[in-house]
Amino acid sequence: MKASRRWLMALLAAGLAACTAPAPVEPAASQPTKDFGEPPGVRDSVYRVIDRRSPPPAGYGLYTVVLVRSANRPSVQLLSELFATTSHAADAAMARQNLNLMTIPVKNAAEATPELATARQAPLPHASMVLNRFYDYGQAALLMASICRPERGEAVMKACGSVLPDGPLLVTALRPVDASSVSQRLLVVNLGSAAPGAMPEVLAAYKRQLLRKDFADRAEIDGWRLVVLNGALNAAQLLPGISKAYAAAR
Repeated sequence: MKASRRWLMALLAAGLAACTAPAPVEPAASQPTKDFGEPPGVRDSVYRVIDRRSPPPAGYGLYTVVLVRSANRPSVQLLSELFATTSHAADAAMARQNLNLMTIPVKNAAEATPELATARQAPLPHASMVLNRFYDYGQAALLMASICRPERGEAVMKACGSVLPDGPLLVTALRPVDASSVSQRLLVVNLGSAAPGAMPEVLAAYKRQLLRKDFADRAEIDGWRLVVLNGALNAAQLLPGISKAYAAAR
């Protein structure tokens, strides 16, 4: 009986101690931290045309160059979507270090720039105009040849393909991309096989990619949504031909 009473008193004392003891505090290192997936500073993209005589302005968070070898359909669609959804660098509301500067090589920037004043209102005609009147295909070919080289790394060569691509290529780096900058890390995306209808989603994913801590990890642009969307659109384009072939065979 006395043993039972002692056991009961010990149990009550232990319960009281548990109620009154302060809760353990977790070390600060174990507290969850927010991860917005953005590199310091870069929040948005802007564009501008640029020629060989004037280098890109300094101070931007990232630099992207739009490279094409012809005014093919994907190139027209890409520029059209770029003009429709992206501000000109002159209209930027953010500081340069917060922006990715997308440059379009042209033969004469002073002539081409005023023509883009209404590009957002009529993106498709302006895209065709730039590619047919102003684009510097010689400079683009020079840059492509300097980028699509084995010393740039496996990821770059995989994006470029086995032969020099027609484009469009989007090439991004921490510094302006030129023919001599072989040492810096690059993000290269080849949109030459992208279905034109997928271009809005592709460009939006590319812009999201540039907000990640590692701008070149390809997590956004190689995601399953783009693969599925692009495949579905390509399949839809093939359906009329498949239907005609099936009808002819019957």
